[in-house]
Amino acid sequence: KIILNKFKPMKKIETKNLSLFFGFGPQADRRLMNLEKIKPNNFAKSLRGPFGAHASNIFIYSLICGGILSIFIILILNLLILYKILKILKYRDQINLRQNYILTSSISIILFLMFRSLFENSYGVFGVDLIIFLSTYVVIENNLKKIND
Repeated sequence: KIILNKFKPMKKIETKNLSLFFGFGPQADRRLMNLEKIKPNNFAKSLRGPFGAHASNIFIYSLICGGILSIFIILILNLLILYKILKILKYRDQINLRQNYILTSSISIILFLMFRSLFENSYGVFGVDLIIFLSTYVVIENNLKKIND
């Protein structure tokens, strides 16, 4: 008992500053946008309803849920993928892009998913879109190795 009395309680860490950097956690967008439960008469109190009170943009979603660190990582990854696509387009004759239908469709799919992420979470959350995104990225990366060789 004597030893335990010598320990001082730890100071509370300021979570407001940390949450700006690391975010508020998964599905924090719903808490911040005041998602309300449906009333007993099956109508929502607000005009948005219960299904519209979430962040649909992947960048906004990553900022709210993952903080500044998360949006920085998402932006860097998207810019790196765009750079790799531009590199493939620059060396399209060396790869024979017109004959490589798998690569052409992979570029189209990944660009579509990147554009779609402006309106939906898309590949930002685990799901079918993420599997498609990763598989198309593997095709792009394998064809980039042919340029470097």
